[in-house]
Amino acid sequence: MDDAVAAVLGDAFPNRAVDEVGPAGPSWNENNRTVAVAFAGGERAYLKVALDGDPSRIARERAALEYVEANCEVAVPAVLASDTAGATPYLATAPLSGEWLDDGWDERSTAERAETARLVGETLAALHRVEFDTHGRITGGDAEGFDVDAGEWPDQLLGSVRYVRELATTDRFDDHFEAALDLIEAERERLTGAPAVLVHGDVTRRNCVRRADGIGLIDWEDAHAGDPVRELRRTQRQSLEPLGEDPAESVVAALREGYRDRAGGLPDGYEDRAPVYAVVSFLDVSGFFDTWAPDHERPTDELAAWVEREMERRLAAV
Repeated sequence: MDDAVAAVLGDAFPNRAVDEVGPAGPSWNENNRTVAVAFAGGERAYLKVALDGDPSRIARERAALEYVEANCEVAVPAVLASDTAGATPYLATAPLSGEWLDDGWDERSTAERAETARLVGETLAALHRVEFDTHGRITGGDAEGFDVDAGEWPDQLLGSVRYVRELATTDRFDDHFEAALDLIEAERERLTGAPAVLVHGDVTRRNCVRRADGIGLIDWEDAHAGDPVRELRRTQRQSLEPLGEDPAESVVAALREGYRDRAGGLPDGYEDRAPVYAVVSFLDVSGFFDTWAPDHERPTDELAAWVEREMERRLAAV
């Protein structure tokens, strides 16, 4: 437990005896610290603190959790406590019951992965029923609605690319970021007509919980009013495409099938805009190469060559 967590622990959980504080799992965002808190009575909770003092991520996640819990058929953690006015903004949430999708994923058969992907697609379709008049960054809100800092979708996408670039742990593939920024500018007209819906923004297997009623979602700090096509394509990259090799087509197709089953079809313009988002979503692979590559079974130089080829392929597909 570091100083930032210790500073807010008593405020987040007053009059409760804390038995243990431990890691909640891996994170690639060094601006946050999330810990699992165990109480003397056996109950558990999660506490996220903004190490950089920026309250915006906490305010956004709290608003999204409260709104989705009240208005959407998507399971989310309950908010226990939160503060955005202090020196260390924080959010405390209850655990979301179920099984993390990442647990045992490598041992699952292709058919089992496809069935799980279909359930994820259904969850995204349910979430994307929340529509906005404009794209923008969520700055706050509650169960009644959101406060949104409106902006043109291509500009929001440019900002997202620059943010990932700031968080990136290597500049080895910095030219990929430049290529993505140039692509967004070149395809501005194609992107401007995208619909605006509530998107989670970071649907990884670590943020998905399989339950009896479907797939629940945690970690909502990237929620925004965005393009549902981007969410679908980014979810495919983050959750279903293995690093260093091609995905099973039946698994990625199941994601789209689940979405169609619940929404009646894919979002308008899916085929037109998905290739652009295939490029943008791959920046998570390029920018964090030195985070994931050392643990891969293939040699690093082979993986680097694969990253270059894959980005070239995605750019050419646009």
